[in-house]
Amino acid sequence: MLLGALLLREIPSFNSIIGGLITIGGILMVLL
Repeated sequence: MLLGALLLREIPSFNSIIGGLITIGGILMVLL
């Protein structure tokens, strides 16, 4: 988890992609 957080901080674009996936996943969970 800590390593992942460090990688996300190092790569803003990757961070935004992961954020988008988490957001979509959260929306899907609410809909389902």
